[in-house]
Amino acid sequence: MDKSYLNGATAQLAQGIRALIDLRPDLSSDVALNESFTRFDETCRITPAIVGYVANKLQHETNTPAFTDRQLALLMLAVIARSSSTYGTIPNVVAHLALIEEHQDAAILNENAKNETGDRAHAPHPTLLYDRFAVIGEALAIPALTPASYHVMRQILIERERIGQPVLQTAEAVEDYFAVNDLHVPAYTEADIRVALHYAGRCDPAITHLHSRIVAIESRMNDRFGAAATRNPDDKAWLGVRRLELAMREASSVDEHDTGRLSNIGAWGQIIEHLIPQLPLCRHVRARAWTEAHNDEAAGQAVGWEGAAEEGHAEDARTQAVTMLRTLKPTTFAMVLAEVAEFNALRLGFWDRVVRDLQRLEQNPRIPEAAVAAE
Repeated sequence: MDKSYLNGATAQLAQGIRALIDLRPDLSSDVALNESFTRFDETCRITPAIVGYVANKLQHETNTPAFTDRQLALLMLAVIARSSSTYGTIPNVVAHLALIEEHQDAAILNENAKNETGDRAHAPHPTLLYDRFAVIGEALAIPALTPASYHVMRQILIERERIGQPVLQTAEAVEDYFAVNDLHVPAYTEADIRVALHYAGRCDPAITHLHSRIVAIESRMNDRFGAAATRNPDDKAWLGVRRLELAMREASSVDEHDTGRLSNIGAWGQIIEHLIPQLPLCRHVRARAWTEAHNDEAAGQAVGWEGAAEEGHAEDARTQAVTMLRTLKPTTFAMVLAEVAEFNALRLGFWDRVVRDLQRLEQNPRIPEAAVAAE
């Protein structure tokens, strides 16, 4: 397998698409399609900046912490922001497939979604993620985000960005804002608002906007020439983008510990192992649970997949995406690849921005907090 790709799962996805294009003269001879594939393929070979940053920080064994408290707070915020843009992806595709009567494919992905979103007997992955940060926050005295405080923080940043002024500075002002505006926020406490205000003054607002931008790009497809006035669920371009986007997300989340090719999830696993000596022994299982949920080989093999559960998710999503791409005309195929390449670039850019902020904190730990959020 070509080692220049992010991992083996990503290589299988990109090379499977390339093979499909090469098999059909109408696809292989289409200039726009080949240009779109080249861009897509390029994004499949780029390792997220956070992976290299974490590896570099941890390569030297020392008795001093590799990350400051402020860097850890930023890292916790970043992984929550990045993950929250992913957890709704599988259910959205499942609903779309069910709507167009593709029930077998929907059932396969829905089974995978249960691994992510949980059921009555299993905790959802987002719960494991927030619980991990609660353990870190308690041990290291760092304010830990909850689902409520994260969403309160997003609303604060969105409103500040909207009007261009540092409004909503107090818990009272935030509660008044929610009372006036019709916005959904998970059930929150005054403590959640205080934590939200703490992070809102310390982060780049762009960190929390990743999924909103992906939704905006997907919505933009409705403006293309020849698109229906209303979104048509049978539109192959829209469905193709959703399926390939899911396949890319799943593939890029696979960790290959034997080759050292890790995703942002694997990088977080390395951070946790670095922090483990600072955490109470009774909290180690909780601290590791989120990463281990993605790399559970026993769970994956129990249902016939090779490797961990995440690899099985990638295999299912890749099979469905490539099967659909096989039915597309060159122009539609090119559009799908171009859109997903842009999504890939957005996610890579997200981690580039996070690493720049981490480096600023590293170079000047006393940097004013407003400057951390500056571009």
